[in-house]
Amino acid sequence: MSSFTKYCKIDGLELSAESVRDIQIINDKLELGDLLATMVVAFPFVEIFSQKMKPHKRIETINDYDWDTFANALLAVPTITRNRINMIAESRAFESNGKERQFWSCVEKASR
Repeated sequence: MSSFTKYCKIDGLELSAESVRDIQIINDKLELGDLLATMVVAFPFVEIFSQKMKPHKRIETINDYDWDTFANALLAVPTITRNRINMIAESRAFESNGKERQFWSCVEKASR
């Protein structure tokens, strides 16, 4: 069970097949977001430390690396993931009714 399904728990909720499918899609997007964040973090270290160079040159390379762009890229990953989840939840909330609509409205609000 995903954290958003726990957060937006509604007693007596029975999800349609479409909602179950979309929950799986959201879970996949969360997993891909985690993988993307891992790759973003790993990239500069692979780039800097995979090359053979003298210690003073490596220190220069570390110093000269564009760490601001790195930070911006890393900070963008959760925003991108949250926006993708929000798009799915907003669509499901619009297409659903009753308790299922309540659930998707909660997910949509939580992913803003």
